[in-house]
Amino acid sequence: MDRFFEQIDTGDRLKISGVALLNEAVRRIRDAKTTAEEVVGEGLRLYGLIDELSRTGLDQVVFPHLTVSQIKAAQLASLKFEETLDRWFMERVMRGVASNPSEHPLQDVYNRLGFYEGSEVRKCRGGRLGRIVHVGSGYCETAIAIYSQYGVPVVCIEKDAGTAAKVEEVLKRFGLHGEDKIQIMALSGQQIAPSGDAVIVSAMVPARDKTWVAENMRALACGDAEEPLLVLRESSKPIFSLEYPVLGRKRIKGWKLEKVGDTQPMLGPNDPIRSQVFRVLPTSSVKAGSDAGPIAIRDTLKEI
Repeated sequence: MDRFFEQIDTGDRLKISGVALLNEAVRRIRDAKTTAEEVVGEGLRLYGLIDELSRTGLDQVVFPHLTVSQIKAAQLASLKFEETLDRWFMERVMRGVASNPSEHPLQDVYNRLGFYEGSEVRKCRGGRLGRIVHVGSGYCETAIAIYSQYGVPVVCIEKDAGTAAKVEEVLKRFGLHGEDKIQIMALSGQQIAPSGDAVIVSAMVPARDKTWVAENMRALACGDAEEPLLVLRESSKPIFSLEYPVLGRKRIKGWKLEKVGDTQPMLGPNDPIRSQVFRVLPTSSVKAGSDAGPIAIRDTLKEI
């Protein structure tokens, strides 16, 4: 990978050059004329720049000089990059150019993420790890990581039907598709009544959709220890908010969740995502002894 900091000195020059490099990478990704191949290349370059800022500690010098609009622009560029990357990689699989999940440029990052999340959920479950539901899965890098390392089945929820169909075909080519392996369903988080040991919600899932998942799980909750835990992701440190958004403490408080786990202590300097594990608390009516609410809402949702 190119050395991004050959042109960066210390002091003000460091701040100006670091911000300029980030802004230029974002501009190239967001350019409407940029091809998919170019978006992938520029996105990997942007993520490499962010990684090196984090690894060297220079993020603490550069990040405070980014404006809110620059951070938002970087998040939108990151979203475009990851969506383009998934399509690009799946097309390579379909053409026979790629034949193994490990060839995905970000699979190593997701392998670490999947390992951390599996380990934390298992700890919160008293040493047990079973079926996982992943909302906003995209190409399923996380599902592949969890299944390959823990051997537990993963159900992926992807609201874009076209993406879900392509992912299913790719999983079949990799020999990873099936009820005891990885499944993908074309649904939104708003439509599901999840079961299993945990529901993971991707960091890039819009806040509104995260709210639907959390509210549905709360409406379904009866206070049973076997109910699925909710795993919510966010950027692990400020510089990584250029890639993934922050959750927002007020929003979490409004969802009535009890935090029971956190992957933060496991993370290294180049792990961009922190995952927090929550128990979803039942409504006051359920606490009072009524199960009418959970029964009624379950009838309107698809059980997963």
